[in-house]
Amino acid sequence: MDIGEQRSGGRVIRRTTGSVSHTASMTMYRSGFQTMLANAPPTAPKRGDVSLITHIYFDLQVQHSFPGPGQAEIYEFILKGCRPMAFTLNGAEGAEADTVDVPLSVSEIIHIVNGRKFAMG
Repeated sequence: MDIGEQRSGGRVIRRTTGSVSHTASMTMYRSGFQTMLANAPPTAPKRGDVSLITHIYFDLQVQHSFPGPGQAEIYEFILKGCRPMAFTLNGAEGAEADTVDVPLSVSEIIHIVNGRKFAMG
C-alpha cells in the first residue's frame, strides 16, 4: 500500500489511504488446469479461434489448515477479481506431478477471521 501524505511547511498534516496493489499466484495440477480451461465461459474474448483466458475475471475462495497436533484452525481468504497473467508449465519425468503455475492480478484480498472480513484499503 502506498500511503499519501498532505504536507504544510514540511510537516505531515494528513494521510490518505493511498492505493493498494494485490498479487497472488496459484499452482494447479495439470488436470485441474485443464478443467479450468474447459469451464471457461464461451463468451471469452477471442483472437481468431483462440479464447483469450487472460481477459476472464473470477473470484477464488480458499480454506485451508495446517496439519499437525493441535492444529484445528481453518484459515480462509477470498481473492476477488482474479485475472490470470501467465502460465508456467512444470512437467517432469517420472513420478513427479505435472503442475501449472498461474500468477494472478487480483483486485482485492479479503481475509476472514471468526466471521469478520478484513481488507487493505
